[in-house]
Amino acid sequence: MRFFQIEESKPYTYQFDGEYTWLLRSVKCSICHRSNATFLGCPLINIKGKLDESAYGHGPPVTRQEFESLTAPLRSEITEPWPLLPGMGFGPFIGRVLKGEKRDFLWIFGRTLLIRESAYQALNALGISLRTGPAIITSSKVSEVRNDYLRIVYTIPIPCLSQQALVNVDHRHCDECGIYVRSQMKQIILNKHRIPEGIDIFAVQSIERIIVTEKLRDAVRQLKLTNITFNPAETSE
Repeated sequence: MRFFQIEESKPYTYQFDGEYTWLLRSVKCSICHRSNATFLGCPLINIKGKLDESAYGHGPPVTRQEFESLTAPLRSEITEPWPLLPGMGFGPFIGRVLKGEKRDFLWIFGRTLLIRESAYQALNALGISLRTGPAIITSSKVSEVRNDYLRIVYTIPIPCLSQQALVNVDHRHCDECGIYVRSQMKQIILNKHRIPEGIDIFAVQSIERIIVTEKLRDAVRQLKLTNITFNPAETSE
């Protein structure tokens, strides 16, 4: 199976802004002293009326122990394996777009992916069942909720980066917070044995690039969906 990194089309323009309803704090590493935070999200958790929501919002970094205390009650709300990472947003996504926006995919920092409802339904008709979470999107300066952007795409983080990808790349490894890539990675190499079967889109944990299967790429191209590009990703044993 072939895999591809996806990105927004150039030239980059204003896409949309917003954030998840709740947020996990970043973590201050006790070993390397770096603050760790991801741009990825977990749309499948909803703690409304279940937990103290005030504990999940913006604030200073916490220790690893404090972070584990915050994530412990969330794990009972997850019905499938999903890594809860420092800085990760969760719950419904609330955002806004330009009034005239019509593109099929919209991006925030290349990590949060909003799909237009017509594109989602067209992919579904071709047998591509993208998993999505709820999005509440309004147009700029207008409070009315749009009915054409309703979904944030699930991009579950998977630790599938091959060690070969780190050769000649400036990076550090910390026993507490893991791999930290300090320079731009020109070629992504995936460990194919660590990629679960039956998943057409995911994020590479530690570098947060979004990857899709050839099956999804071909469907997007067949439908001529807009604002998405594909670059081949290599695989290794």
